[in-house]
Amino acid sequence: MAGNHDFLFETEPDVARKLLGSVGPRLSYLEDAGMTINGHRFWGSPWQPRFFDWAFNLDRGEAIAEKWTLIPHGIDVLITHGPPAGILDRVGFEDVGCVDLRERVIELQPAVHAFGHIHEGSGTVQIGGTTYVNASICDERYSPVNPCRVVDI
Repeated sequence: MAGNHDFLFETEPDVARKLLGSVGPRLSYLEDAGMTINGHRFWGSPWQPRFFDWAFNLDRGEAIAEKWTLIPHGIDVLITHGPPAGILDRVGFEDVGCVDLRERVIELQPAVHAFGHIHEGSGTVQIGGTTYVNASICDERYSPVNPCRVVDI
């Protein structure tokens, strides 16, 4: 899934998808789209609230909430680039995740919500019936020191 460093996917999506196609037929890119694997429904979305001048930024409120309304009911695994507000999204003393995303996830109750973006929040937490996974492997200095996360569905 693309995220805030993936300008090619935002500015020239056809070129980016063509490059992914050269990797092989078993690779799928989800941008506000879903797919089913072994009976489990997945949905992916690259957006996050405006964060400097990076890719896939949207203003908080109506603009980003509109993207979250695209996520259908019945999703088992939700993959977003940015985190929901208050869940594995702390930078210093501030939660920087998306309030509208959190509301949508609470409404949909997927089994797993995986995301990254906030490197300092790497980890896993269970809240209600949803396992939240901040899968960022890099720390705030972009060193790949955080462990990989494995979640059974």
